[in-house]
Amino acid sequence: MDSRLIVIDSKNKTVRQLKIDCDTMAEVTVLDMLGNPVGTTQMQISLAHGFGDGREESCGYARDAVSRLLQGESIDFYRAQSGGLRQLYGPQVLQILLKVWKVRLLQKVL
Repeated sequence: MDSRLIVIDSKNKTVRQLKIDCDTMAEVTVLDMLGNPVGTTQMQISLAHGFGDGREESCGYARDAVSRLLQGESIDFYRAQSGGLRQLYGPQVLQILLKVWKVRLLQKVL
């Protein structure tokens, strides 16, 4: 699933989106057999989430891969969602839910 990076500039009151294709090649942290990080390697950015515990740790590896892709820019906030939401609710409802979430996030920041 592709990702969207939302850049919020509260000073200038602007919001921009950057779509990150799941096939984008990036430096991804890899783990040894015991689950310890042993370095990074170039692979599809979507594989970054496959390392770790499948929850917060995996999200951290994905966040770090995006940060490296953007030359060290920090990712202040991230949200993971199950791919099953799209199947459960359908794409139109999911888009509406995401729009509502974005509006709430913007209201808090701006």
